[in-house]
Amino acid sequence: MADGDMKTASVRMVAPLVEDIAYLSRRMRADEVEQWLALTGFTDYDPNEAARAVLATMGEVAFCLVDAHDRPIVAGGFTRVRPGVWQSWMIGTDESWAAHWRSITKAARKTMDRLLATPDCNRVQTLALESRTEAHRWYVEGLGMVDEGPKRRVFANGADGREFSKVKP
Repeated sequence: MADGDMKTASVRMVAPLVEDIAYLSRRMRADEVEQWLALTGFTDYDPNEAARAVLATMGEVAFCLVDAHDRPIVAGGFTRVRPGVWQSWMIGTDESWAAHWRSITKAARKTMDRLLATPDCNRVQTLALESRTEAHRWYVEGLGMVDEGPKRRVFANGADGREFSKVKP
């Protein structure tokens, strides 16, 4: 059944648990692993290390989508990087994105818009590897972010990135 049908009624948003982050870190999408390695400068992916880092930095605004069996689909949120500015983060699986992309988009956009409606937020931003063109399209078309262009050698490993943002109206 395609996402958007009755199946999505079984998807619900909850606060992420440690076990959700661990589950998703063990099954993280290949492009997210590549981004994680670029961001950290590590050469090998360790799901345990990734889970610990997500838990340590996920910030005050976080959500997890779970299916009817309470299995995590995706976890994401926003971390304050300075007053008024929040950085996004998200981890998920290939299977979850294929089956629940619409629910993931709605949850991420709803969370972002709620955050932007608070006095504490003027801007939300996302940094992605230049090579993640599908993600770039999702940030713009799915989340309504603006492509702010390339950022040369912005990642720890020297990779180029691209920044996206959405600001308070």
